[in-house]
Amino acid sequence: ILALLTVAAEGQQIVRPWGTTNIIPGLEIYIDSAADVVSLAMRGPLARWWGIGFGNTVMPGTYAVIIDSAGYYEYKLGANSMGTALTKQFTEASRVVDGQQILVNLTRGLAGMSPDHFTFSSDNYTLDAITALGRSQYFASGTGHEPTLRYVESLSFVDTT
Repeated sequence: ILALLTVAAEGQQIVRPWGTTNIIPGLEIYIDSAADVVSLAMRGPLARWWGIGFGNTVMPGTYAVIIDSAGYYEYKLGANSMGTALTKQFTEASRVVDGQQILVNLTRGLAGMSPDHFTFSSDNYTLDAITALGRSQYFASGTGHEPTLRYVESLSFVDTT
């Protein structure tokens, strides 16, 4: 089983704390290749839509999971646009509102169901990702994201078995 972890100090490993504020979306990824399952634990603000894109450092063509207070969505992002809605592959295991934040747990198989869906792999120990925070509560055409609240990061995994 691989877990998304980062080195906090010399030899100390902790879960990546993306969700430590009410603004930056939080993410924990668990990959179980033996069971062919990827699980995402995503946390973000209740008052805005937010999303995380996988496998790229720019928007165009990136597979993204978008969360808002009404549900979750899977998209192939466009160049400065929401892009194309994809058939949902994840199953929403739980959704909890905790004060001003939403915690959503999603699960699915590792392989993407189409070329536009991201394929998660236990063979890769790093993963490029982008995040964005919307200007409104619901994800829709024209709602846009905050230009200063986007992040690009290369995430590292460790084997927890």
